[in-house]
Amino acid sequence: MDHRWSARKSVDFNVKLDHPALGVIEGSVKDVGLGGMFCKVRNSLLKVNTAVNLMFNLPEGDREKTHNVGAVVTYVTDDGVGMAFKNFEVSTIRSLRPMLYND
Repeated sequence: MDHRWSARKSVDFNVKLDHPALGVIEGSVKDVGLGGMFCKVRNSLLKVNTAVNLMFNLPEGDREKTHNVGAVVTYVTDDGVGMAFKNFEVSTIRSLRPMLYND
C-alpha cells in the first residue's frame, strides 16, 4: 500500500545523504514529492528507519538554493533508498512546488 500524501515526479538532480556514522553518501534524486524522494545511491549501508540529513539544490527564482532536510529511510532497493521527509522549511516546499505542479 502506498502512503504518499502528494504526487511524485521524475527528476534528476544531485543529493547528499549525511549520516552520523557513515558520513556523506552522494547520489541522485530520481523522483520527488512534497513528502519525500527516491535517492539512487551505490552500495548503501542504510537501513529502513535510519535518520539522515539530505542536502540538495533547487532553483529559486534566478538562482539555486541549498536545502537541508531531515529524512528517514522508508525502503531500500538494489538501486537506492526511499526517503520520507521528517522536517523541512517552508522554503523547501516553495522550491518543490513549481517542479511538481508546473507553477
